[in-house]
Amino acid sequence: MNKIKRLRNTEDIVLNNILLKTNNSTAQIDRIIICKSGIILIDSKNYSGWIHGMKILNRNETVF
Repeated sequence: MNKIKRLRNTEDIVLNNILLKTNNSTAQIDRIIICKSGIILIDSKNYSGWIHGMKILNRNETVF
C-alpha cells in the first residue's frame, strides 16, 4: 500500500474494494487505480509457492 501512495498524483483516482454485480453472480476487485498512464487493476491473493506469469505477445503486460 505504501508504494501505491508514493505513485499517486493528486489527479489519480483510487477505488478500493469494488463489488461488481451481474444477474447471477458477483466479482470483487481489491483496488482500481485510474491515472494518466492508464487503468491498473489490483486483485491481491494470499498464495504460497511459485507464481508463474505469461507475457502477452505484442503487448506490454504480464498475466498471472
